[in-house]
Amino acid sequence: MIYSCAASSFSSGFLTGFWTSFAELYICIFFIIILLCGVASYCLKGFGMYKMAKNRSFDNAYLAWFPFARYYLFGKISDDINKQKNVKSSHKGILLTLSVLNGVSSLILFVFLFVSIAEFLGAAASSTYTISYDYWTNFINNKVNSFLIMITIIYIVSLLFNIFYCIYAHNIFKDYVPKLSGLLCVVIVLNLFVLKDSLIDSAIFLSISTNEPESLKDNNQ
Repeated sequence: MIYSCAASSFSSGFLTGFWTSFAELYICIFFIIILLCGVASYCLKGFGMYKMAKNRSFDNAYLAWFPFARYYLFGKISDDINKQKNVKSSHKGILLTLSVLNGVSSLILFVFLFVSIAEFLGAAASSTYTISYDYWTNFINNKVNSFLIMITIIYIVSLLFNIFYCIYAHNIFKDYVPKLSGLLCVVIVLNLFVLKDSLIDSAIFLSISTNEPESLKDNNQ
């Protein structure tokens, strides 16, 4: 009887440990895949933007490898296309500003959540005084309201960035792949607002970076 109980306990403990280890391994593999996809996407987009900038003889093509600055370069490519058409634009400034605002607001939200959690745990663990129900109500209401405000700001900035990004991307597509510009623009829009897969965006710009842009054909002849 004792042997049977011990065997049952060992079997149950072994299975629990096995499935726990399996779950931890699966989670690690999942995050590693996400990390690798992110790195691959970043490098592909950087290489594509770098080639496009070098083909247009930009001195700061290296900006393609830096966060935020790559969007400045993206807008600059669109501005250069307009320049060849004698159209003045400041796409680089708009994209850079929106990308920085998006990054800063997201960082502020992260810090806010970290500090809020620390305050919550500190108050909950305090044993020097009894915390009233009104305190928790006010605490949660203040944090929730601030959180919603920041989320709204981030959503608006992100939406504006995506809209302008799609407009400038279409301008670039018309110059590098005029016959497929409409289709690629639809793909970019769906990707940004639905799929949110950075690899698709990166693969598109890497593939068109080898094409000769329409705006530079006259200069090369």
